[in-house]
Amino acid sequence: MKRFFITIVIIITACACSILETREPENPEGSRGTFVPPTTPDIVMQNLIEAFNNKNGNNYSECFSKTKFKFYPTSNVMAKYQSIFQNWDYQNEQKYMKATIANMQNESNPQLIFDKQKFDFISTDSAVFNAEYMIRCDFQMQNIENIYEGQMIITISAENNGLWAITKWQDFDKKDSQYKTWSQLKANFYN
Repeated sequence: MKRFFITIVIIITACACSILETREPENPEGSRGTFVPPTTPDIVMQNLIEAFNNKNGNNYSECFSKTKFKFYPTSNVMAKYQSIFQNWDYQNEQKYMKATIANMQNESNPQLIFDKQKFDFISTDSAVFNAEYMIRCDFQMQNIENIYEGQMIITISAENNGLWAITKWQDFDKKDSQYKTWSQLKANFYN
């Protein structure tokens, strides 16, 4: 009788909890896109493009050193938003990207494009990447620009785990550009 009672309790519990039913998988934040282990500096930059274009905040964050990353905005943005950019680090970068993704139109496909890209320096533990960039995004708010242009100099370093990550990012105005820079985009969504 005791076994019968235990069996009934197990069956009722199993049915009530639906443990045998297939459930819908949860969508992780930024579920689109792939992240290639960054074993070289160029993979880091490709991961950055893919993460941005696929609105994948987790993969975007993985491109940056969690302990060494520093961002240096354009001089005019620094003058305007000094309190924001004074000590910009990994946490600020992560926070900005999550806010940016949250404010993009749901069906939008952002574009990050590099032009005139090259590695100015590569050694066994660091590399310097230089490029002009263009960003196109459709935002929910109408008062936010949709196009940004500038020039970046990014230092990528080998971490203790052997993988590469962005440790320093300098943003500059693009000569003769009518558009604001990535620095302004970061200032727009730093909350």
